[in-house]
Amino acid sequence: SNEVITPNICYEDNDFYYVMPTEVAKGTIIVGNDSANDYIVAQSKEFEGVYSVNQGYVEFRCVNVIHKEDDFSIVENGVSYSISNYDQLILDSSLVKMGDVLY
Repeated sequence: SNEVITPNICYEDNDFYYVMPTEVAKGTIIVGNDSANDYIVAQSKEFEGVYSVNQGYVEFRCVNVIHKEDDFSIVENGVSYSISNYDQLILDSSLVKMGDVLY
């Protein structure tokens, strides 16, 4: 069956856009709105990231770690689909999952 969705992009590079596997499964055929091309989701990649909760719901955000210590990390600034200053981050990711609503 066909379903219209707008997946959240969590990362992009020169060749690909990356979405969460909970939103688009391998083997899914994607048809662009203004394109005659079809794309099959065939690859996956693991990213380092954090969970943020800025508008009441939990989202995964990819980060590029520049420096890491035991209790903190310094991440690259200005990366598309990443975190920004003043984002509210989840410190214990075992307590949440994507899409959870937090008050």
